[in-house]
Amino acid sequence: MKPKSTHNALIVQRLSRAARVGRTNIVELLLQHGADVDLESLRETTAIIGAAGSRNVNMVELLLKSGAGVCWIGSASYRWQTQDGTALDIAMGNEDEVMIELLRREGGKTLMN
Repeated sequence: MKPKSTHNALIVQRLSRAARVGRTNIVELLLQHGADVDLESLRETTAIIGAAGSRNVNMVELLLKSGAGVCWIGSASYRWQTQDGTALDIAMGNEDEVMIELLRREGGKTLMN
């Protein structure tokens, strides 16, 4: 499933980047001011996919509490490697057991299922 189209590219880009680099205060501020947690950035990814790609469990938990979907498909880059798929696909590619468990518990799917 592809995420919704972007409505304000700058806000979505900032949300996605802040989630990817772990800037909790920025993510919270953007969400409090109405940023849609599931919008796709110009890099064709959502905030939760970026956070999963950077192995930030706390950020993923924050995004889930804010209503982020776990089945969107996108791309994540981490240490010069790019992966495509859902947040769970990304976590599995990173062999991040804590993230995998969290996303599965929240109903996360892979492209395989």
